[in-house]
Amino acid sequence: MKLDDPKSQDGTPAFESYFIQSADLSSQARKPMHLTWPIRILVAAICLFSLVEIPLELDPAGGATATLALVTANAIWLGLGAAALRGVRRAFGIFMILCGISLVAIVPGLPDEYRHSTLIFVLSCLECLLKASLLFAWAAFSGKP
Repeated sequence: MKLDDPKSQDGTPAFESYFIQSADLSSQARKPMHLTWPIRILVAAICLFSLVEIPLELDPAGGATATLALVTANAIWLGLGAAALRGVRRAFGIFMILCGISLVAIVPGLPDEYRHSTLIFVLSCLECLLKASLLFAWAAFSGKP
């Protein structure tokens, strides 16, 4: 449809039809996103795993500022995860982007972690596995060809 057309297919003026379609699209964007059960389980597992990691990430030598940063980061992460589980599209999108970014940040450091601490290496591998599984599950179950 062109805006300079005097009438659209249903007989309404073209500019009115354009704005009606725009309003329909924005109302669709506000509807909760339907997440399949594998994606819901993976989002919940990633959030729970971030809680498990908190004691290992706490560094008493870092002081109050480092502790506050850790608590704030985990609160944001859990908030995004909770919103994603509720079907909020933007929160799910941001959660997915952050999962991808963290994979890009963690994977190159895995060999060094293996040399220094087997426990941290195993936990980082598990975190990467969960986040990569979420990305692959979303690609597989998104319903788009």
